[in-house]
Amino acid sequence: MQNPLLFIILLIVKCNAEFQFKCWAESCTKPNSLMQNVKVNFYPNPPVEGQKITGELDGTINKMQCPLPAGDVHFNYSTFLKTSSILPGNYSGTATITNQMNDEVVCLKGGCEITG
Repeated sequence: MQNPLLFIILLIVKCNAEFQFKCWAESCTKPNSLMQNVKVNFYPNPPVEGQKITGELDGTINKMQCPLPAGDVHFNYSTFLKTSSILPGNYSGTATITNQMNDEVVCLKGGCEITG
């Protein structure tokens, strides 16, 4: 599984230093999901054009599920933002990861308000 938090952030945020950003990310994981105690974070917040952005996801898998073993998990992913154009507005998205049985593993949502 790729880092879903960063995937959401990169889909909804294209950064330009001329704009101001109010960004957020949070878990929308259901109580009966396979991953519990979910914490999401990205930094820097707000993201900055031309700088590295890192997304992190921490949680606990309650049941043995292939390919994710039971126990604590930590995913992170970093990349450089190289975007040069953006339109001001409100951007948001949700990503739900499911297993082969269509059981929810984790749900994440995030967004940015971009003004300029």
